[in-house]
Amino acid sequence: ALKLDEQEFLGEATCVVSEIVTKRDRSLTLNLHGKNGAEGSRNLGSITVHAEETKESRISLLPNCCMVKDMFSKSDPFLRIFRINPSGKLVPICKTEVINNNLYPSWRPIHLTMQQFGSKDTPLLIDCFDFNNNGNHTLIG
Repeated sequence: ALKLDEQEFLGEATCVVSEIVTKRDRSLTLNLHGKNGAEGSRNLGSITVHAEETKESRISLLPNCCMVKDMFSKSDPFLRIFRINPSGKLVPICKTEVINNNLYPSWRPIHLTMQQFGSKDTPLLIDCFDFNNNGNHTLIG
């Protein structure tokens, strides 16, 4: 087991994960500094952090459904997908494209990361809406 108190301190750097994953190459180089902040002009070196998402951490959904909402016309359906956290709160994770004038929509596959999905035991809530230009979308189911 690695004991950090027995290791030589070379410097430290901090960032948030979004700084790494939003970079084109998902890499970020940070300058190292001492425990009390930058140590003057002394160069303690740098560290490059690279984020990689493995294929195993992705979940794919192929949403398809049939609906009848409008009596005299076809619906413009889209889906909103929520994760239900342990306290019962809904966490929005995805919204599909609107499929115009279609009672049998077939959406593009949805690819979710395990961070978005939560876990295989996390329940999802999928709401289907009829799109309205005024923003007052109608819940279909």
